[in-house]
Amino acid sequence: MCARSSLIAVIAALACTLPAAAQEPVKIGALLSISGPFASPSKDMLDGMQLALDHRDNKMGGRAATLILRDDQAKPELAVEAANRLIRGDRVDFITGAGLSNIMMAVYRPITSTETFLIGTNSGPAPVAGKDCSPYFISASWQNDQPAEVMGEYLTKKGVDDVFILAPNYQAGKDLLAGFKRTFKGKISGEVYTPLSQTDFSAEISRVRAANPKAVFVFYPGAWGVQWVKQYSQAGLQKKIPLYSSFTLDEVSIQAIGDASLGMFATAHWVGDINNPTNAKFVKDFRAKYGRAPSAYAAQGYDSIQLIGAAADALKGDLSDKNKIKAALREAKYSSVRGPYSYNTNNFPIQDFYLTNVEKRGDELVLNTVSKAVEKAKDVYAAECPMK
Repeated sequence: MCARSSLIAVIAALACTLPAAAQEPVKIGALLSISGPFASPSKDMLDGMQLALDHRDNKMGGRAATLILRDDQAKPELAVEAANRLIRGDRVDFITGAGLSNIMMAVYRPITSTETFLIGTNSGPAPVAGKDCSPYFISASWQNDQPAEVMGEYLTKKGVDDVFILAPNYQAGKDLLAGFKRTFKGKISGEVYTPLSQTDFSAEISRVRAANPKAVFVFYPGAWGVQWVKQYSQAGLQKKIPLYSSFTLDEVSIQAIGDASLGMFATAHWVGDINNPTNAKFVKDFRAKYGRAPSAYAAQGYDSIQLIGAAADALKGDLSDKNKIKAALREAKYSSVRGPYSYNTNNFPIQDFYLTNVEKRGDELVLNTVSKAVEKAKDVYAAECPMK
């Protein structure tokens, strides 16, 4: 009996010498729009995150790791409430997600002002990349303007000199069309921003028909994109006025769009056929786990968890020092599905971008790499960021 009491006392004493954080899991809040028009991309991000945790055996820095999901329903006011619950109620170490730019703009200050680390898995609003940058934000995706800049440059080189451009009326839509106009050297024959609640684009398609441009460029992610491409095709314009996009086409949306997406060109920083071992394993295991091909959204979700995990590993699970976490995130060594990349001073990736198109392989529609469009692209807003 005495021996047993002594053993219990020793165990209790050892437990008391361990940091409290080491006895708790690394908590990661996933703030995603699981409901609403951005549900499909958000589900892909979540599935990518969960696969990354599977690959890490749900461990980071020698500690258990757990994902706490909060659905913001694509509504900024609900996103702020959900972020506050994650910070004050769940006491998370990191928050990831905030996939829509209006969600990111709503939660950015409430999260970073509490010195909680926010890992962006999709949206990269211009203010966040520029004058409002924060050491508590780091992107695992891209800055909003960049994919459209790539497309504007491509169409200019192709000799297209007259383009009609459209996007939803929110931060990302404005950023992407600004990016397109920055690099496209031809005429903009029309520029339209549609309400976030709109899914019937017949009036806008009539305006395109009347303008009769050489091409149309759109940024319509998620359900918006599915509806736009279907309606554009049904109007009979696709064969007359070629349609180009950034983040309207992904591996999930093209299945919903169907053959109307065949031959369409898009730009992205990740494609399923990028040739590296990490990406091959990611694509294979994602298909095995979920029964479908991963999209760039899934790849971003996967990388966000690997980024956090690499930082936690480097710190051996000790997340008590915010300055050390900042440095560990910036210097994190992990194998990204997109291949090697680095960080600019504003905590956005310096990375390659690709031109892609939709092809059919057997019965499946796939996004295929046409070419590497830009190497080691930097966003234009880093110069405005006061961080060094």
